Amino acid sequence: MRLEKSLRAFGMHSTYEEYYIVTSKKEILITEKAKIRSAILTDFLLSIEIVIIALGIGSEHSFSIQIITATFIVFLPTVGVYGIVILLACIDDFGFRIIEIAKDTKLLLKYIGKVLVSALPKIIKILIFRNLR
Repeated sequence: MRLEKSLRAFGMHSTYEEYYIVTSKKEILITEKAKIRSAILTDFLLSIEIVIIALGIGSEHSFSIQIITATFIVFLPTVGVYGIVILLACIDDFGFRIIEIAKDTKLLLKYIGKVLVSALPKIIKILIFRNLR
């Protein structure tokens, strides 16, 4: 109990319990589907922008060089961005999975799961802050 209070004082508490107590599974699914739709639309628009930039870079070269340049410029950021997104999504899912496995019997595992779950919003805040600078 003291450890949990200390962690909350430093902002290291998990919102796992509140997330599942406050909202139903149906509300969570609806919210997640809306977020996914928004992310797909944003990714599509950004991909079009990257392709346009890539085609503009090699416009004075031959068509084969343009294709190679555009493929490389489009492929590299896509793999990088989606790789980071997959890692972030796995951190969250892995944390929830550990919490489910641990139940109330394995407190250390449950604590590790909560740390992973609570880490994701902090990582996202850091990424947002870095992008605003």
